[in-house]
Amino acid sequence: MVEKYSVAGYCIGVLDLRKIQRKPRWSFWNKLRQLEKNIPLNGKVAIIIIFIILIPLLLISGVFFSFVHRNSMETEEAARNTSLINVRDSVDTLMKTYEETIDTIYNYPELFRLSERHENFSSGVDTENQFRRALSRIRSARGYIGNVSFVFPDSTRLEDTSGYGSFEVIHAENENRLSEFSEQMHAQKRSVHWEANPSIRKGLGKASYFFSCSKTVRNIYDENQLMGQVVMYISGLAMDDVTALKQTSQDELLVILDSENQLVWYNGDSKLDASLLDGGLLEEFQRLQAGEIHDYHTKSETYCYMYETSSYSGWTFLNVIPMEAVTQQSDVFKLYFAVVMFLVCLFALLCGILINRQMVRPIQAMIVMMDHIDELEKIGQSLSVDRSDEIGGLYRSFEQMGDRIDFLIGQLKEAYSQDKEKEIKLIQSQLNPHFIYNTLESISWVAFDKDLPEVSKALTCLSSILRYSIKHTGALVTFQDELDQLEQYLYIQHFRFEEKFQVRYHIDSKLLQYKTIKFIFQPFVENALLHAFQDRYDHCLIDITMAEDGNDIQIVIQDNGCGIPENQIAQIMGKTSEGIGINNIDKTLRLKFGNQYHLQIQSSPGAGTSVTLKIPKIR
Repeated sequence: MVEKYSVAGYCIGVLDLRKIQRKPRWSFWNKLRQLEKNIPLNGKVAIIIIFIILIPLLLISGVFFSFVHRNSMETEEAARNTSLINVRDSVDTLMKTYEETIDTIYNYPELFRLSERHENFSSGVDTENQFRRALSRIRSARGYIGNVSFVFPDSTRLEDTSGYGSFEVIHAENENRLSEFSEQMHAQKRSVHWEANPSIRKGLGKASYFFSCSKTVRNIYDENQLMGQVVMYISGLAMDDVTALKQTSQDELLVILDSENQLVWYNGDSKLDASLLDGGLLEEFQRLQAGEIHDYHTKSETYCYMYETSSYSGWTFLNVIPMEAVTQQSDVFKLYFAVVMFLVCLFALLCGILINRQMVRPIQAMIVMMDHIDELEKIGQSLSVDRSDEIGGLYRSFEQMGDRIDFLIGQLKEAYSQDKEKEIKLIQSQLNPHFIYNTLESISWVAFDKDLPEVSKALTCLSSILRYSIKHTGALVTFQDELDQLEQYLYIQHFRFEEKFQVRYHIDSKLLQYKTIKFIFQPFVENALLHAFQDRYDHCLIDITMAEDGNDIQIVIQDNGCGIPENQIAQIMGKTSEGIGINNIDKTLRLKFGNQYHLQIQSSPGAGTSVTLKIPKIR
């Protein structure tokens, strides 16, 4: 038990010392961490609830609401556009039936044969009577036709009027438009022309809302020669029979305008005032895209509108809707969203209060006890707690801490004393190597004095290697220092083996500034000299290669010796010696830099051995 606490206390002290010595890498993040550490627990709970729960939830809900709102508006726009297109198509169908009624004039070939004998189609009583009978049949073929007129190229005309219209008013309209009809029949435009007749309906009530269809007639029996123009005046009551128009809601204003933006028809039972058309709406919508919902603002209200244009008649179908009707579904969801957010905020507030009562306050109470621990009669005095959860565990751990403080203090003192003894022993252990290399230097001077320079230099190299081995124990050295020491070692070996071997270097000079562990080359060179070349007497080569490998440095030491059998490589890797062996280098690399940095041995008997090491770039 004593040894357990001693090791634990010592490790804690070493870890704390490393934390103190570690320098900050990013001052901003360090300040942020420091700020986070200094925030009270209440503040941290509030930050978690607000920034990690509430704000993300509000943002997600806002995005979801925006998506639902946009989808709702798109659905509403698509539905209303479909309805408006249905109205347009229904009215176009109605208008085409009236155009087909005009085309029934071609069912009276006798009228066209008259053109072969008369230059003036209106000359003669018989001709006039035939035309009047044909016009009467055309007028009575469909309902709501107030007048059918036939205008000749010489601007004379014949007409037939029913009870749907005032003869005098329509007659006056025809008189006023004779020149217009003449231009239309001679113009190279579409043969049928639809338009409103605002001058007919003035002061005559709903039955006088008329629109007209004029279509050029050509003699199909005489090379399509111009014969005249049929003008049909149709009562606006015809629109009331269109099912799509009947289904228009009273909350909306549905308006039909001709190509000149003259009012053709609108739903008179609408709650919206038709005076909306007197503002800037008619000028505004023509600049905007058809088939899409647009906003229109008055001084007191906001409306939405959309329109479609008929390619057949050139008429515009304009639907004006109150903004509330368009956003009704979205407003309901908005209210639901507000209620849900209120409940979520209320729930978060209750959670904060509960956390404060169940966690923050007990911890604050324990902090007060710890601040006044020196006032207790004895360290480790029992504290009353009736909780079995994590807070209760903290209280009980606090009690146990008091029992261990004295013991840990004693262990720390003992560990400190042991560290001092180790330091003294380390100093004493360095005295013997100092004595040895001082003695070697003395012998070197004697050899030099006796005219033995090679012996003197060998002793000097050996002394330098010994001094290098005890200098800065455990510290990293540069590759340049390692190569310098290797050269001194090789001089000693050349002194012994003479010219038996040769060492070749393939090293990028810019890599020599990086640092590595001590004796990274010497053990492998020594192993090659003692074992790989024991049966060879010449042409013994050792190649040392250093190259960049990304953020690492790769070292390859290769010889052309006898090689190592595969079953002996594992034994060599597990071998230890009193010095720095191959196994020690592998372990040192792994401990210093991580398991990804180690050595690999590849060997083929009779072909040589290659040792590969990988070391990180360290300056």
